[in-house]
Amino acid sequence: MSDDLKNTIQKYFQHQKEVIAVYLFGSYASAKNRFFSDVDIGVILNHSVMQQSFALRNRFTVVLGRKLRQDIHITVLNTAGELLLKQVFQKGACVCVNHPDQLKYFKMTRYAMIAEFGYYLKMTQDGFCRALQR
Repeated sequence: MSDDLKNTIQKYFQHQKEVIAVYLFGSYASAKNRFFSDVDIGVILNHSVMQQSFALRNRFTVVLGRKLRQDIHITVLNTAGELLLKQVFQKGACVCVNHPDQLKYFKMTRYAMIAEFGYYLKMTQDGFCRALQR
């Protein structure tokens, strides 16, 4: 991940008080980006602004797209599924934290959901494999 990319994202989001934290994930976080790769950014929003999440996501996409001159893909992590959250937390890079206590609470609750989901995912996969073997 280039420092310019990280710094631009960090500078933009540090002034967005409705944003709890921002993660860079995907090909740029793992240094596997190519010329046409988009920039995957996960944003954790304050609960009080979730009704405006679509408009905020669109605004972030437009403004950062202009600043970075690249295709931006913003994901609101508050509404993301467990598999994506697991990938973001394991392989992504946190580039901005505006509210550390709220981030700790968010991660604590989501890790519990990820762990519980893992159990049910394994049960489903095992059942699917048994059905295929019949």
